[in-house]
Amino acid sequence: MAYRLGNCVVSGSLDNRRRNRTVGTLSLWAPDGPGSGAVRFELTGDCNPDFRGKKIRFWCRQDPWKCTPVDPVLFSKFQWLQIGATGTMTASGWVRSMPCDVGEYLRRKELGEPPPTPWVRRLYLEWYGQNGRVVVEMADPLVEQRPDKDEVDGRRLAPDEIWVPLPNLAVMPDAALRNGPPAGLGITRISRDEGAAHIEHWSKVAGKSPEWDEEDCCETMENGFEDNDAINWREESETGWEEEYEEDPCVEEMERMDACLEETGTPLCDLLKDMGKPPAADTLDDGAVEAQLKSIIGQLALFNIAFDICEHFTPREAYRILTEKILPNECGHPTLAGTGWITHFATHEFCRECDVGLEDDGRDEQDTTTGGSQDDVPF
Repeated sequence: MAYRLGNCVVSGSLDNRRRNRTVGTLSLWAPDGPGSGAVRFELTGDCNPDFRGKKIRFWCRQDPWKCTPVDPVLFSKFQWLQIGATGTMTASGWVRSMPCDVGEYLRRKELGEPPPTPWVRRLYLEWYGQNGRVVVEMADPLVEQRPDKDEVDGRRLAPDEIWVPLPNLAVMPDAALRNGPPAGLGITRISRDEGAAHIEHWSKVAGKSPEWDEEDCCETMENGFEDNDAINWREESETGWEEEYEEDPCVEEMERMDACLEETGTPLCDLLKDMGKPPAADTLDDGAVEAQLKSIIGQLALFNIAFDICEHFTPREAYRILTEKILPNECGHPTLAGTGWITHFATHEFCRECDVGLEDDGRDEQDTTTGGSQDDVPF
């Protein structure tokens, strides 16, 4: 079971320029219209090669008003600040897209006139957080990347030049090439005007719409959700302020947090006892270590516990710190699950390079406050 947000996403962005850390936002169609709902994710781990080390933005190619509004009932327990471990995060791939819903497609197919289902680009974001597995799957999105530098040959790039299209380097499936148009030079120009995307395509070889084989199954974005959880949109209370204060979920979370501060907490190893004892790092290869590390991080996220990895640590080193130092000695509060409170543990507490960086920052701040180096002070 997974939370599937793809049909509700209007636009989004992610940043994986720092190793072991992926952050970003999603703009959803909420009750107030397209873009009125926002999800932020702060995940541990890297993206797939096409996103790794880059800053990416994307948005749906279709009219935002055609996106699916978020159901406030189905997502009442969804956390809008997501933590956890990255899964598959890429825009390198292809998917069959339908121009209509499944019911209409089946009706037209019975009449012998099925609509075309072209192959288009596929964006797929997956992570494991407080609500378990979350998936964002979009068909035919516009995807752009931001270059590392804002200057080219000494010329500063204009705002519309800073972002450039991210190519889809995935090989098209055999089914797409079998009846597709002949290869040739093609140019696609994408521009934006008042929030709308305009696409112009020119091809030297005029290709006609392919005739798809009936045996080629069509792959579509799911319209429904697999979970009975959704965004909680709280309506304003029309009763007196005392009743509203008592029912305010923020007050309930504050009271729960105060109770946790007075408690010792539950050892992390007890919270993860259903997973069994983690295998030693020396008994696993690099791939198994990373998989085991992300599995533990995903389970901790269910209890609103985050494990942050600095850029100086490899997955093996982080796994050793987590299993040998943190899990046996630290505690968490399972009662915080489902709230906005997050407990953080991090490798920088065991990292010498991070300590050196903090000492340098503290020394620079002390020089400024005590009348030391004033070269950068504008007064």
